[in-house]
Amino acid sequence: MKQSTKSGSRILMTLLFSIIFTNNLFSQVNYTEIFTPATFPPPGWSLNPAGNPIWSQQTTGTNPTCAPHSAGGMARFNSDVAPTGTNQALVLPIINYTNRAGVATSISFWIYRNQTGGGPGGGADSLAVLINTSNSVTGATRLGAVARSITINLPNTVTASGWYQYSFSVPTSFTGPVNYVLLMGYSRNGNNIFIDDVQWTDFPVQCNGTPSAGTLSSNPALICGGSGDAQISAIGGSIGYAGISYQWQQYDSTAGSWMNVGTNNFVLSTGTLNASTYYRLYISCDSSSQSDTSAAFLMNVSSSPLPVITTTPDSVSRCGAGAPVLLVASGAVNYTWSPASGLNTTTGDSVYASPAGTITYTVSGTDSIGCSGNATAVVQILNTPNLNATTFNDSICSGANASINVIGAGFGSSYVWNPGGMTGNNITVNPTATTTYTVVGTNNAGCTGTDSVTIYVLPATVAYFGYTINGYTVHFIDSSSNANSYTWYFGDGNLSMSQSPTYTYSGDGWYNVQLIVTNGVCAGDTFSVILGIGAVGINELNNNHDGLLIYPSPFLNKITIEFRTGQRETEIVLMNSIGKVSQKLKVNSSNGLVKQQMDMSDLASGVYFISINNNTQSLIRRIVKQ
Repeated sequence: MKQSTKSGSRILMTLLFSIIFTNNLFSQVNYTEIFTPATFPPPGWSLNPAGNPIWSQQTTGTNPTCAPHSAGGMARFNSDVAPTGTNQALVLPIINYTNRAGVATSISFWIYRNQTGGGPGGGADSLAVLINTSNSVTGATRLGAVARSITINLPNTVTASGWYQYSFSVPTSFTGPVNYVLLMGYSRNGNNIFIDDVQWTDFPVQCNGTPSAGTLSSNPALICGGSGDAQISAIGGSIGYAGISYQWQQYDSTAGSWMNVGTNNFVLSTGTLNASTYYRLYISCDSSSQSDTSAAFLMNVSSSPLPVITTTPDSVSRCGAGAPVLLVASGAVNYTWSPASGLNTTTGDSVYASPAGTITYTVSGTDSIGCSGNATAVVQILNTPNLNATTFNDSICSGANASINVIGAGFGSSYVWNPGGMTGNNITVNPTATTTYTVVGTNNAGCTGTDSVTIYVLPATVAYFGYTINGYTVHFIDSSSNANSYTWYFGDGNLSMSQSPTYTYSGDGWYNVQLIVTNGVCAGDTFSVILGIGAVGINELNNNHDGLLIYPSPFLNKITIEFRTGQRETEIVLMNSIGKVSQKLKVNSSNGLVKQQMDMSDLASGVYFISINNNTQSLIRRIVKQ
């Protein structure tokens, strides 16, 4: 520590004495920390939480590149590596505000701000300043915060990367001897946070009379693995009073010649210890020349190896917001997990993790003698495909096809559709009834998503009718399905749009009656019947009165058709007794004569009709197959 210059770490430069003509004589002591001690955190400082240090001392800075603001060191919060959501406080030594008496005071520091870095938080890493009467975030008062990025307005934005100083006023309600200031780093997995030259002020009571050395404690409480270092602190008594001198002493037993060690501070860094060692603190009051010595304190060094902590699994992937992942730690007795984000608990050997994004959990395991080790478990959250299945037309007529498309799983993904088991992102379907098609898409990470499309099948129109004949008058009876439009062709050139018309023919003959029905959406349907009206129902017309010859009649397998026409092309149609077409062909005349043979060996015995149609003729002749 130091007061206002930068030569040395936490070196007390000046005690500014002021005489207050009340009951107490007090001092105001200014400190500056420039982060150049041999150990980190510096003497009297601490981390909260203590495990898995994210804060460290640095002499050069990377990501962003920078040098210390002054002297040879600075403190770094490693946002570049710490998972998003991780936080840890760098805690100042205990600050004494006993004799503050309403004097305004503040906490200030320099922080390196630069352009927004990477990471899922877009560079929103920040440093918050908290104050509390205990080393805890719970119940702490927030004094303010600074964003690491120069583009984020917290508490302001700046135009260029560099070192900037910020000061935060301490409320006058903090007046006691024990106050903790927490510099809380928050990671958004962007650039690192660098701070330097932290400044604060004590307002201790001036010592007088016989001082008290208080009690000693250490951090850690036990050095594990056979060697290590610790910080031993004096607590209570006259610790923190102005005008106190401190002298640490050590020995390998309580009965022996104590050896002076350490600096003039109520906190001692032991350096590396390989065996358990006793310590005590001798303090003296400068103004009274009185002194006191603390009780001997044993800093235990365990020769047992550090516990080896393992996690099962140590790395796992989960697709989206799936079921919680069970993480199990082993190798110790008690366990603490961090960060708490997504965990159902932070203690115990087993936890369930449901993080919103990829995160690295650290578990600290403590064995039966208090030694601890750490392990990590990575829970990777993979993207779940967000599928979008679409069709250009979700309503089709029976017998028609529909195309369905899906996107959303990304390049190289696979898709499976059901029903049908079809694959691909584009499929063609031909359902006979309304059907919902569900697609499962699997991306390159093995995660799946689903979506569905319903294809509505409209029923087809079916034309059909019956009839009754009374002389030359026919009553037609419609029995079509799914129709709402009707067109009747009576075979003599006349038509009707009624659903079930009654029609009177003008003469004898064979008439091909057709009914065409539609429903306005799907394709229409046609049904036809050949009716014999008048005398043709009893006596056949002369076989060649109209120039049409069909022979032999009756026939077995083949017939020959002859007629003359002035048209180049004529259509010959073979129909059964209810008008269903069996054969259809187009023929050309030769010098006005058409002579065409037709093979009907595959037809069953019965009555058939031959229809001759061109631009000038429309003839129908009944034939009989034996």
